[in-house]
Amino acid sequence: MRQILGTSSGAVVARMPRPTVDRGSVLVRVHYSFISAGTELAPLRNTIVAPEASTAVKIEAYTNLSKTYISAALRNPAAAFRFAARLAKQKLEQFSPPPPVKDTSSPPPVADDMNDQGWNLGYSVAGEVVEVGADVHDFAPGDRVACGGAGQANHADYVCVKRNLVVRIPAQCSFQDAATATVGSIALQGVRRASPLLGERIAVLGLGVIGQLTAQMLRANGCTVVGLDLSRSRVDRALSLGMPA
Repeated sequence: MRQILGTSSGAVVARMPRPTVDRGSVLVRVHYSFISAGTELAPLRNTIVAPEASTAVKIEAYTNLSKTYISAALRNPAAAFRFAARLAKQKLEQFSPPPPVKDTSSPPPVADDMNDQGWNLGYSVAGEVVEVGADVHDFAPGDRVACGGAGQANHADYVCVKRNLVVRIPAQCSFQDAATATVGSIALQGVRRASPLLGERIAVLGLGVIGQLTAQMLRANGCTVVGLDLSRSRVDRALSLGMPA
């Protein structure tokens, strides 16, 4: 199957084995996955640092990149070991004598992108149930579902997601709309944790997708919302959707 991975060279489409269904999980064929530009592009931006960048910028970038690799290593130690071994081999080859000149009359072999270890991208998808694991009794193959969860609801043709992160899609809802369910739940959780009261004034810092949803939910809760963002277009969009200031 195909899966989008984040690597030190950027995002790549890799050929990966299809996941098998686990106990308490649901195997889903993905129809749509939602791209969260801010969350998913942040680690990719940190992998490319301009040579003329200041020392402080380089330190911040490589610190963030290290956190990404450490998190990935904790999730999959075996893959981390293979990645470290490959890096060590590359370093050793730098100090080895140059190889003899090869005959270039034939085309080079195609690189297998399964060898390019990276980290999962995506956390909000919608699709069709293919198989259910043991202890899952409320879903069946063919059911339309939305799924969430970093490291599970990936940008991939197939995903295996824990039952508690899967919800049935209403009949009137499309796969495309349902793929945004996780993003909506993040905004809703923020509003719930804030426990807003009727008539309160609340500031929303950042008017990306989740900020826009948060502002609308707060307005529906009877609050006066003040939004802040460095992007004029995001502010204008929030104002057009009813945010007063």
